[in-house]
Amino acid sequence: MRKRLTTILITSLIMVLALGGVCFFVYRQNKKLQNAQKELKQQELDIFLDNSEKQVFDERQITVTSLDTKPKKAKTIYSRSYTEAKNAYIKKCKKKNLYDFDSPLMEWNLYGTNNLSMYLYFKASEDTYIRYTIQVEDDRIPNFTRTLYNGEANNLTREHEYQITGFVPGMKNLLILDMYGKDDKLRNQKVFEINVPALQSGAETKLSVSSGRSEEQVSNGLYTVFGQQSILLYDNSGVLRGEIPYNHVSSQKLLIEENKMYYGIDANHVVAIGPLGQVEKVYTLGKYSQYEDFIYNGYGDLWILATEKGKKSKSVKDTVISLNLQNGDIKELFSMETLLPKMMKTAKKTKKQKELNWIDLNSLTQVNSDEILVSSRELSSIFKVININSRSPRITFIIGESKVWKGSGYEKKLLAKAGQAEANQAQADAQAKSLVEVGSAAEVFYAPFGQTCIQQESSDKLSDGQYYLYVWNSNYGYSATRPKVKWTGFKGVGTKQREAKCSYVEKYLIDETAAQYNQEENKQVAYTPKSGSMQFYGTQSIYNFGSAKEYAEYDKKGKLIRKFSHSIPNVSNVEKQDFKGFWFQ
Repeated sequence: MRKRLTTILITSLIMVLALGGVCFFVYRQNKKLQNAQKELKQQELDIFLDNSEKQVFDERQITVTSLDTKPKKAKTIYSRSYTEAKNAYIKKCKKKNLYDFDSPLMEWNLYGTNNLSMYLYFKASEDTYIRYTIQVEDDRIPNFTRTLYNGEANNLTREHEYQITGFVPGMKNLLILDMYGKDDKLRNQKVFEINVPALQSGAETKLSVSSGRSEEQVSNGLYTVFGQQSILLYDNSGVLRGEIPYNHVSSQKLLIEENKMYYGIDANHVVAIGPLGQVEKVYTLGKYSQYEDFIYNGYGDLWILATEKGKKSKSVKDTVISLNLQNGDIKELFSMETLLPKMMKTAKKTKKQKELNWIDLNSLTQVNSDEILVSSRELSSIFKVININSRSPRITFIIGESKVWKGSGYEKKLLAKAGQAEANQAQADAQAKSLVEVGSAAEVFYAPFGQTCIQQESSDKLSDGQYYLYVWNSNYGYSATRPKVKWTGFKGVGTKQREAKCSYVEKYLIDETAAQYNQEENKQVAYTPKSGSMQFYGTQSIYNFGSAKEYAEYDKKGKLIRKFSHSIPNVSNVEKQDFKGFWFQ
């Protein structure tokens, strides 16, 4: 019996030690993997990490590549026929030659949709993945490093086909291709020298960058900046890494959904672009023209701010349409002219206006599949519209100041401010006691003025009927079509005659059950009477100060991490994208 117990104890001890060894091995492997991932993330920050970042190569290691780098015209490239012609050309090349890692097929900006990109194709003898670095001889410009995404399991493939972006215009670029096996060990390296011409658009190659007081690192990704002629992609050091051309400014939005990139190329068209830069679809908006903002509704449609062309009323910037990405069908969800006819009739068109911009919808955010919030700059108001997929959409509430809506017939739709009833009662009691008129009821807080960006956010911590609404409050009171509104009556609000001290990023708690809203947060930002925007990117925030020609990234405590200054006119939106699952792993 004692022998059996001894055997059991020894066996158990051995098993415990073995299990401990396995656990320690797994821990070390996980730690090793975490460290490797952390190192890769650091390399992709696009900032100088140390002085030894740039690699030195012998001339024998570098292949000088001559590519046709002439720019394409935006009017030509955005068609299926152009893409199909390029597809046929590539197919012919693949049949004619065998391309491997040492001698790949390389074509500069093959499809014309990114003026700082290159098409790359080759085959490998084993499953591999590619990591690349773009390096230039400029001490102000760090290396640009990414792992290319191929869409295969574990990002491993034998047939490699990519669009590489990140080249610096007007400079000699070294493209360093590193091939790794499934064991993450380097199999091969190839270095190409490419002379990249300056851009015809004249876009700034390097922005002025300043650091803030935050100790947090800037997040990974590229800033998408909407210029007059193109969408500009800037890295974390303010270096231009991509230029996506369009015919002229339309909607200032770029979305990536289901491995396609969507953006407007002119007032009447939206395109779907594949990861190689190819035009997958061109959508025509028919009798509508788009502007500023659109969102993806999660059910295969884009919801787009639009104007119906040729209306007798000449009312503009007052409609939301739906674009079905599968079949291209266009549907009008609602027109504010129909929902607020009395308000439109009282608007006064100025002598300079050929069209009636009485509401100027400028931003939208989704509540659910059938409900939406839209922002109006001209009325300094935000509307909740429901039943948008039916024939009878309607406004359930309005966030705005009562002075703007006085005598309109829509006063009852104004959402109450939390605490306002108590403030009104206190004011009435004070008046009754003193028997003197002491002015209007006290304001708990103001609704936004001239807001340019809104974003809804749900939370599991909130009750039914509650959600958060973030607002870029320009703090600018002005309405060209309503000259009788006295904006000077609002304390601290900027007007055409006076500047305010600041604008705000505000967080509201909307409580539809209680029919009220409350201001939860109020962060001061630089005064931006026009063209301001915000994006919540992970735990950090991207703010665009369009009027000041600056954009910046802030940490979760609201401290500045980095600020970028530029000379690009009329930038009403700047957002950040990591392009993972599209270009990068």
